[in-house]
Order: sequence, then structure tokens, then C-alpha cells
Amino acid sequence: MVVIPAALMVLVLLNPFSSTSGTPYPPTAPTPAPTIVVYRNCAEVRAAGKAPLHRGHPGYSRALDPNGDGVACERGNS
Repeated sequence: MVVIPAALMVLVLLNPFSSTSGTPYPPTAPTPAPTIVVYRNCAEVRAAGKAPLHRGHPGYSRALDPNGDGVACERGNS
């Protein structure tokens, strides 16, 4: 009867089933930081081949959308 509690005490103290390195298993790749895109004007957007820009997409800003319809640098807009 003494052997079982002693074996349990060793398992509790040594805890061979947990990782002490702090690294999750399986190892995961780091998440890349989001890229922030800023265009000064629609000429830059067009030069990058990204026109038209839609609200919610990288690089869109209200300053590039003069009519406020959610589409910046449309044909006919500066």
C-alpha cells in the first residue's frame, strides 16, 4: 500500500507529462504582423496596380474616396 502513494507522489512532483519548455506541442509557426499599406494619392494606387480600392481592403482611406461610396480611385476620380 505504501508503494502506490509513493509512485503517485513521484508523478506529481516530476510531472513527466507536461512540457516545462513553454513551447506548445506541436510547435506552431509565428503569426506574421499585419502589413499596413498607405497610399498618398490615387496615382500611387494605380502605379501599384491596386485601383480601385474597396472599403476594408489594405490601402483604402476615406481621403481617396471623394464621393464616399466605399470605392476609392475609381475611373474618373482623381
